[in-house]
Amino acid sequence: MSIDDRTPIEARLTRTLQEVARLVPDEPDAAHLPDDHVVSLQPARETRHRTRIAVAAAVAVVLLLAGGALLLARGGSDDAARVDSPAASAPAPTTSTVADPNLVAVPNVVGRSLADAQSILGAAGFAATVTNVPSAQPAGTVVGQDPAAGGRAARGANLNLQVSGGS
Repeated sequence: MSIDDRTPIEARLTRTLQEVARLVPDEPDAAHLPDDHVVSLQPARETRHRTRIAVAAAVAVVLLLAGGALLLARGGSDDAARVDSPAASAPAPTTSTVADPNLVAVPNVVGRSLADAQSILGAAGFAATVTNVPSAQPAGTVVGQDPAAGGRAARGANLNLQVSGGS
């Protein structure tokens, strides 16, 4: 990957690190050491290496902070989803996981006699409205209900029962 293939921040960081490496050479200048002076260069190299790492880390942090500040000032990147519309900033609808104590489960009464269905619904706290419908089922058999079994309805609600009138 060449410098040109990187993001502007990565390319600038690479160029800065290369500049730091150029400014802090690996070898000391021999002209600065006296000829009769014997010196071990190992501690100087280790110190120089640590200095280079510290400078590079500091430059990286400064560039990252500057890049982050620039992104914040611009309002994020062009690819990021922007929240400008009121619909996008509206709070998400919440769903309650707590059951309403006034709602009770609707029992299944389809296939039962009208008398049994009314008894079961009464015990559950419901009333019933009966509609006679043509059906192949025996007369007086519940063939449909609204709301459906398993649903929830307010205690005391009036449920609609479709009862067979026979053939």
